[in-house]
Amino acid sequence: MLPGFRGSFDYNVDDKGRILLPVPFRDLIHERVVLMYGPDGGVSGLDLEGWERIMDRAVKNERDWSPGFRRFVASATEVQKEVSHRISIPPHMLDYAGLQAPSKGLILGMGCRFEIWKPEHHLSWARSNHVSGLLAESARAAGAPELV
Repeated sequence: MLPGFRGSFDYNVDDKGRILLPVPFRDLIHERVVLMYGPDGGVSGLDLEGWERIMDRAVKNERDWSPGFRRFVASATEVQKEVSHRISIPPHMLDYAGLQAPSKGLILGMGCRFEIWKPEHHLSWARSNHVSGLLAESARAAGAPELV
């Protein structure tokens, strides 16, 4: 089985702005996590090694970076995974995702990364017709039309 972030998990943001990583994600993240503003209102996260691989490729094309990609890079923040498998989400990222400490949240596995969402925001995003069309288009483009 290929490693990767998969699944959907409910979680709590504690009063210190920390989340407990889902059990299936714990071995995928060694010591450091890079968090950044996600493209659709959540916070994206990936292990430090994954971030370094992306940046090794991207730095060669820095002149061609879109404003959106520049936003990802500018918002990137490295955080330490605690021994208890918790990570701290910086206050500005909690605010970006519409989360407060303490509150309920949603963690989604996205293959090479994961996303942290306020459940209501994700539900609204997922129900939008625009997203349904993008999902169908993406599945067909990936050669997996049976997913739509």
